Amino acid sequence: MNLSSTYPSQKLSLTPSEDPNGDIGVAHPPQVGTRRLELDFLRGVALLVVLVDHIEARGGVKLISAWTPISLGFSDGAEAFVFLSGVVFGLVGFRRLERNGFLFVQKSALWRALLIYVTFLFATWAVLLVAMLFGASSASLTRLIDLGDGVLLPWLWSFTLCFQPYCLEILAFYVVLMPFATVLLWLYDRYWQLACLLSLGAYMAARNFNWVELPRFPWGDREWYFNPFAWQFVFFLGLVASRIDFKTAGSRLARFLAIIFAIAVLAWGLRVQWSTSPLPELEFLGEGIQEWLGDWREKTRPHPLRIVHFLCLAYLLAILLPGPTAKFWKSVWAAPIVKAGQHSLQVYALGVVAMYLCFPLLDAFRGNSELVLFVAMDCCLVSIGFAYFVAWIKSPRRIMPQSTI
Repeated sequence: MNLSSTYPSQKLSLTPSEDPNGDIGVAHPPQVGTRRLELDFLRGVALLVVLVDHIEARGGVKLISAWTPISLGFSDGAEAFVFLSGVVFGLVGFRRLERNGFLFVQKSALWRALLIYVTFLFATWAVLLVAMLFGASSASLTRLIDLGDGVLLPWLWSFTLCFQPYCLEILAFYVVLMPFATVLLWLYDRYWQLACLLSLGAYMAARNFNWVELPRFPWGDREWYFNPFAWQFVFFLGLVASRIDFKTAGSRLARFLAIIFAIAVLAWGLRVQWSTSPLPELEFLGEGIQEWLGDWREKTRPHPLRIVHFLCLAYLLAILLPGPTAKFWKSVWAAPIVKAGQHSLQVYALGVVAMYLCFPLLDAFRGNSELVLFVAMDCCLVSIGFAYFVAWIKSPRRIMPQSTI
């Protein structure tokens, strides 16, 4: 996966009305031939993995999720999805910044934030409706969507992003991130050291100071599940990666050492996840370091070990996966996943609502591997089918004249 190559030098259209894809947090050009299909494929995989992981967690089984990153190391699909959004934002944004300037890119980012915000609202309202209709027959719905004071207050607070249903928190994060992503893009293009210090500084501040957060409500101590000050760093790393060709970056020795280090980190993550007893190698470390390493599951303000683990995985994939011109990305086998990645915003929102609709069934048959697998596969198929439906709905735009400003 060559992350340094950009779209061909033809004029691309990024205005909100011309974006046919509806991806979370990114805007793409409309020309089919200019897409980075391997990125669409990876984003589609990450989206479906997140959906399956959550369904199996609610169903009390580990079938497919036993072989996804959440069970094999320190990171999971969330890091992958946010990172890939940063990669695509960088691939498109740097070219648009050079050709059309900061205001043009910012306008596109603001429109994307508005689209994600509207999608978040509709998905949230759909979840509230599901909770109203089936909450009495589902312990999961009752626990996750508290309607003890009625539906009016959650509905009103959803407009402020304070009310964030389970699995929809990441959409709220993107709403806040997008207007500032263009600033990071502009800074990195001109003063990359300052951009790195700003993003890393915000991440470190969020990790070390509890007050660096956005409150879920004006009262209480609950914060956003995806702390924007911390998670922006994962997005920024993707933006930086869009400028690097990992297959050729550095000397052969440097690449060899990086591969060895990445394999070692992934192997140790697997060892930690699968170990049933204390690891002897940790006995040589002080209690403070052991305690710090033991907090790697923290996701609200992602632990550095999670980020390092994911970067190692991303690096190996960038080295090993075929390039953007490989036939596999256009094959019939990859097409459904690619389509899901191309319309990730709509597909994710629908997948979450479908998962909520299955909660009464998952609660009634909790621990039933066959039924949970059936529900997970059905939700994935519905999501992929919806991706094709969205593509069909938007297809007339592709034959209309496109602006090239």
